Amino acid sequence: MINRPKKNNRISYLLIVVVFIIVSLLLKPASTAYARTQTDDSAAGVELMRDLLQLFFSFSSSQSSVTYPASTVPSPILSGLPSSFSSTLTPLPPGNPAAAAILSLVDEINSKCPNGIVSQRDEDCLLSIRINNQPLPADVLFELKPSTNCFGSGCSDYLQCVRFVKGAKILTGGVFDTYGNAIDYRLPGRFPTGTHFVEKSAGTPQSGDLPVWDYDTYGHMAYITTVYSPNDFEFAEANFDAPGHVRISRDFIQNIHLLGWLSYQ
Repeated sequence: MINRPKKNNRISYLLIVVVFIIVSLLLKPASTAYARTQTDDSAAGVELMRDLLQLFFSFSSSQSSVTYPASTVPSPILSGLPSSFSSTLTPLPPGNPAAAAILSLVDEINSKCPNGIVSQRDEDCLLSIRINNQPLPADVLFELKPSTNCFGSGCSDYLQCVRFVKGAKILTGGVFDTYGNAIDYRLPGRFPTGTHFVEKSAGTPQSGDLPVWDYDTYGHMAYITTVYSPNDFEFAEANFDAPGHVRISRDFIQNIHLLGWLSYQ
């Protein structure tokens, strides 16, 4: 059984958060953030903000101690939060069956590719991936291989977020037939066939939707695998916390950088 934090502990938790923010600001000049390239999706400061949002809403999501069966508790990777802060909410509504294939894809990449990173140097790791005992189709491999993501004067060194999402959609039988930077997909001329853009204030995300954030100049995009509440969702992403890294992460509607999502429904 897993218990949520009790209300009388919440003040202590929030004080820890405040101290963490102050220390982080003081240490910021000495941090070792890496420089992003043209299609990189964010910076270390953005990662810190996402973590703080997750921590705050994890502690404020309940007014009392609630116990849930351990079998109903998902185990997502929460952008640096310890596993004890995993959500005790069940999916709402039930996850899209196609999401299972995307979760398997993320697991396979982290198992077969060095450190879960898809780079041009190591992209042949994708050839050993199996989803439902089948190799990745050629059109999915085309999207996931950095060596085929070419523009301007050269090709990408690492898997980019949009190309990961395109590969994920194709893998699950979806259509993603437009190109551009992640942030451009909120514009009507960039909607893939059969999709429309939902502003975050106008609806609730669904499994299979593609959230778009306005991080830096080029934005960021992902694939929603599970929705835990109208404000809380899990997603598969690439190239956010490190170049070419593929992972499962989590965010909240309250994130000021979240613009909305492409919906196929």
